[in-house]
Amino acid sequence: MKRYIFLVSTLLSGALLTGCAEDFLEVKPVVQKTDQNYYSTPEEAQEALVGCYDGLQGLSCNLIFLAPEVASDDCSGSVGLGDKDDYNQINTLTDMSIQYPDFFNEAWSAYYKLLNRCNTLIQKIDQISGWSDEGEKLSILAQARFIRAYAYFDLVRSFGHCPLLVEPSNEIIPCSQYKEIYTQIFEDFKFAAQNGLEGDYDGHATKYSAAGLLARAYLFYTGYYGEEAPNVTKSEVISFLEDVKGELMSNPYKLWPAAAQQKAKKENGDFHECYSSPASDYGYAGELNKEVLFSIRYTYTGAYGGSENDGNLFSLYVSPRGGKGGGTEAHSDKDLQKNGWAGGWGIACASKEIFDSFEAGDMRKEASIIDIKNEISASFDTKTADGSSQYTSYSIKKYCTTGDFDDNGDYNYSCLINNSSGHMNLSQTQDFIVLRYADVLLMLSELKEDVEGMNKVHERATGVANYYTAYDKEKLFQERQWELCFEGIRYWDMLRYDGRQGDFAYAKKCLAGPQGNGVYKLVNAGVEGDVTVDYNRLSKTKGLFHIPLNQITISGGAITQNEGYK
Repeated sequence: MKRYIFLVSTLLSGALLTGCAEDFLEVKPVVQKTDQNYYSTPEEAQEALVGCYDGLQGLSCNLIFLAPEVASDDCSGSVGLGDKDDYNQINTLTDMSIQYPDFFNEAWSAYYKLLNRCNTLIQKIDQISGWSDEGEKLSILAQARFIRAYAYFDLVRSFGHCPLLVEPSNEIIPCSQYKEIYTQIFEDFKFAAQNGLEGDYDGHATKYSAAGLLARAYLFYTGYYGEEAPNVTKSEVISFLEDVKGELMSNPYKLWPAAAQQKAKKENGDFHECYSSPASDYGYAGELNKEVLFSIRYTYTGAYGGSENDGNLFSLYVSPRGGKGGGTEAHSDKDLQKNGWAGGWGIACASKEIFDSFEAGDMRKEASIIDIKNEISASFDTKTADGSSQYTSYSIKKYCTTGDFDDNGDYNYSCLINNSSGHMNLSQTQDFIVLRYADVLLMLSELKEDVEGMNKVHERATGVANYYTAYDKEKLFQERQWELCFEGIRYWDMLRYDGRQGDFAYAKKCLAGPQGNGVYKLVNAGVEGDVTVDYNRLSKTKGLFHIPLNQITISGGAITQNEGYK
């Protein structure tokens, strides 16, 4: 059962609110605390660290997770009729800075709020006394630096450059160049991997979390920029991953993507989350399964009008729409309910191309994608098509919202604990999986140019041993797409395959689609028609998103817009 922390504080602009993981802490509310009289005890350092983890929760609602999925060949935009066409523009690589200049402003602000929390804790930690031992202090510091590195990696990968702040500050500064930002990222991830983060993953970052994300950042940097990474070598990265492989587990665990396929379970009068831990109790291998190396954890404590939203909005965005009424209409659909699913906003339909790409017998196809017509109903498919644009008849299963009937016969929007109903927009509590063991195996194959990891991952999903006989980069990236689809990774893989130096030829080929010209057959208001992806714009934008106009304006020009945008 998840526990939550409420800490009321006036620490700079980033007030610490609501904890984010099971069994972290339980504390009494703290009042009249400032950055001058706070940070004096180890307990306060732990509270501040919880605030850093809590800051990760807010990153779901600001769309950074969703935009790369929609921009990749995994998904279409598929917004509802009458809604803004922002995601459709992301999908077609339209210059959305013209119509939606501040689309990413909430994201930008959320990341810097999180960074301010991390930087404050890192700066203040040396003034704290009373540690039980040096390891306690080191663990908190390493976790704060891990979260800081994670945030900067998201920012620089998405926008190409951003202001680099490593201490709390309200100063407006220009963006730093990518190499300087990555130098800090690698330094922080290496520190976290080497200092004080022992033990299995329980919601807190571990040395395995840091090693895996260090490798992901290294592979993106060297692939996208086509140059050696600063502050870390290939041999170091391989060594870090080999430690994960050797120490963490010796055999594969349950297939993670078997996500929202279980109804809520009732036990001793209470409803439990359908993805509760341990997996053996409820049949789901997701939350805190040993394969998970890092995730962003969520709660159902958010409320409209509040300053924080603690639920997983990514799940809400991508779940089946069900008609012009969106999630409200889908919620009452009996065909959807029979699977234990709930409704959503229907954004990011899974593409027909990825659905068709899976080979016969690959469990990941059914575990990752909802075939709406056959798994829900033809009538649900028809009314969803009538109320949608860029519709494909396929939906993301890995993060589909979930529900079940309560004692009153009402169908709740999410599988909540403590008999709490909540609201579907705020109460989805499924973890967002950032890193899992399968990716470690695939990254090792890529770095070592061998088939060992590729074969382990493929055999688990298909039962076919020694499927690959020789290393092939394009086949590795296809295996990555099958295994990691809809996990916020594919778009960045497409960009880094041959990167700037190759003018993103691989990404352009992927986005060119079945006809090779960027034209896709998608449904708008129930009628199939052509939708064109302007994949050649990657040469102009380098695959980066546009920086929010508001941030450029308030910086007085210290922050500049990316190439390819107005």
